[in-house]
Amino acid sequence: MLKANTFFQHLAPLSIKLIGDIEFVAESHIHIGDHEPGSSRLGVMRLSEDLFIIPSSTWKGCFRSMAEKLLPSMKLKGLERLAVKAYNAGEYRIVEEDEEFKGYLEDFRMVLHGNSPKVIEHDREWLIRFLNDVGHSEVLEAGSEMIDRNLHSMAVDYLSCLCPLGRLFGNHVVASKLRFHDTILSLDGGKVEVRPGVGIDRSSATAMEDHLFFVEALPVGTRIRSRFVADNLQLGASDSRLLAGVLDWTDKLGVQIGGRKSVGLGLLKPSEANFYIIYLTGENAAKALANPWKHSEKRTLNQLLQWLKGDEKG
Repeated sequence: MLKANTFFQHLAPLSIKLIGDIEFVAESHIHIGDHEPGSSRLGVMRLSEDLFIIPSSTWKGCFRSMAEKLLPSMKLKGLERLAVKAYNAGEYRIVEEDEEFKGYLEDFRMVLHGNSPKVIEHDREWLIRFLNDVGHSEVLEAGSEMIDRNLHSMAVDYLSCLCPLGRLFGNHVVASKLRFHDTILSLDGGKVEVRPGVGIDRSSATAMEDHLFFVEALPVGTRIRSRFVADNLQLGASDSRLLAGVLDWTDKLGVQIGGRKSVGLGLLKPSEANFYIIYLTGENAAKALANPWKHSEKRTLNQLLQWLKGDEKG
């Protein structure tokens, strides 16, 4: 097992869990689509006639989109800043002509060949263990020539694990620290509403003939609960601060989920939020895992934001 530091807590033994429980109220109609090809009626996702579902992927996509918008404004240093610079539309791209990337690649190569690091924060032994764990064992066993040939892909994998967005939501190397649950809801006597729409000819910005359709939507005022679990968040770490920024955005501006957002659908505003911190190394860990609502540390949103930012000792 890799020795953990702030950057690589997602590769460390599980020591802490955060559970988030947010109740939203729909301020506009909500359309989480389940479309049949060729149908003029855009249905909502259902488990049955009276039960509806918002899948975990919808929540994760919504929160990740907010995090991507916040990422460029984060104050980062060193390789974390370089990792954000490399991030582009879901991928990490190292431009070898860029002087900053060129210096990083050379340092990465030198460390793998046994030299002392200049910008990389780990020595050769640590780096070899990491690269073995993320799938480069055959390259490393093949020797120096193969290492140099695959240097770029290994350097990308190491750098991608330093990106706050990647550590929080996952990327091609590591799984997400943050996992959302599916939301299952009923309308408590309310009904799905059907809204008409027409196709738009983008070249002329006019309505298209014979393109009338109907959109099913959950009504305004629907109460929707979102729950998530985050593992091994560390006080003041960049991925923790990124999550704090997303939750602060959610509290102040709400979130938009589902389809037809461009015409105003999907706006949710939080009405209540509670968070629960479970320390898995303490005497109370088993009880807290079995019933976090009773035995863990409960925080309000403002208390959690302080904790995530490192303004409070955890």
